[in-house]
Amino acid sequence: SRLIKTEDSSAVYYQAITGSRYTIPNEKTFLSWFKDFSQVKTISMSEMEEIGLAGNVCYKPNSRLIKMVDSPKVYYVDKRCEVRHIVSEDIARHFFGSDWADYVDDIPEPFFMASYHFGRLINFRYPPSYWSIDDNKDLYSWQ
Repeated sequence: SRLIKTEDSSAVYYQAITGSRYTIPNEKTFLSWFKDFSQVKTISMSEMEEIGLAGNVCYKPNSRLIKMVDSPKVYYVDKRCEVRHIVSEDIARHFFGSDWADYVDDIPEPFFMASYHFGRLINFRYPPSYWSIDDNKDLYSWQ
């Protein structure tokens, strides 16, 4: 696997071991997985065009909370691009601390709808997979 871009564009892609490439929609998504851009390789446009586009990269699970730009609903990012609505501020405080709102990033609706699928609500009966935001920036293994 590798991180790639072309000389003429700032767009960065993740190329999986399967050979497919995935769009990394923005810098915040990128930084949920990687510490910096030092591992990004520049390739030719012709080489990039030969690599099939398979989809978008989602936020790293348990790295940030997200919401759509035009919606107040906040979601926890779980495994495999599943998002789980946090049903109240009290629930958010309980699981993610009093500063939970500092961990919320806005996602443009088209990327949100194209990249994520909805899972079970987060409440006291159905807690998140992890109970605190993970500051570890190492890459999880990709499926």
